[in-house]
Amino acid sequence: MNSWLITSGAMRRVLLCGNRVIKIPRLSNWKAGLSANRSEIAWSARGYPGYCPVLSSHQAGYWLVMPRCRVLTEHDMTEAEFEKFFDQFGKEALDGSGIPISLPHLEAKPSNFGWFEGRWVAIDYGA
Repeated sequence: MNSWLITSGAMRRVLLCGNRVIKIPRLSNWKAGLSANRSEIAWSARGYPGYCPVLSSHQAGYWLVMPRCRVLTEHDMTEAEFEKFFDQFGKEALDGSGIPISLPHLEAKPSNFGWFEGRWVAIDYGA
């Protein structure tokens, strides 16, 4: 694992710094990046175990800090296993009302998940 790395998704820049990750909205897609950060902050505040926890953040979503996770690879599960996992992940991503949480910024690809404290969690590092 590289100590320092910068990746870019459609909405955010992601700085992987040692054992931490910092996510900031891209200037070219500022509103969507803020929305993605705010969503991850809200999910973390709810304590949903399927999402990587937010350790610190700006109140308006200008940045957030998470622990760095080991990214899921094809060596961790087959494509069929991943499809089943992602389907189950979506069914479990419920808010208190039992209505599925919208996952607009989370694509169904293995690199959007990482290993954290004995479980796979959504990380969305971009790439």
